[in-house]
Amino acid sequence: MKINKEQYGWIQNKLNNIDNRFFTIIKELEKINQHNKKD
Repeated sequence: MKINKEQYGWIQNKLNNIDNRFFTIIKELEKINQHNKKD
C-alpha cells in the first residue's frame, strides 16, 4: 500500500492525538492513585 505525504501527515496527526489522550488518561489515573494512597 502506497501512501502519499499528505495521508502520512494525517495518520501521524491522528496517532499523536491518540498518544496525547492516553498520556492524559494515565496522568489522571496516577493522580487518583496517589490520592487514594494518602488515606
